[in-house]
Amino acid sequence: MNTESHASPQRLTSLDALRGFDMFWIVGAEEFVHALSGASKASWVTFLTEQLSHKKWEGMAFYDCIFPLFVFLAGVS
Repeated sequence: MNTESHASPQRLTSLDALRGFDMFWIVGAEEFVHALSGASKASWVTFLTEQLSHKKWEGMAFYDCIFPLFVFLAGVS
């Protein structure tokens, strides 16, 4: 009979933090930024709005990395 106990591995805090950051954007933080862009025309708000808009064929934005990051994190854990 095997009496060895196997301790579960420790969770990686940085992985959990990145997963939480990614879920923050998936859940809908982008809608907050788009609403903010309607209320403010500051340059940093315009930049964030552009980064949270999907690029059809030309270029890449932060928005295009949100779901692939989630899939990557699912594979890592």
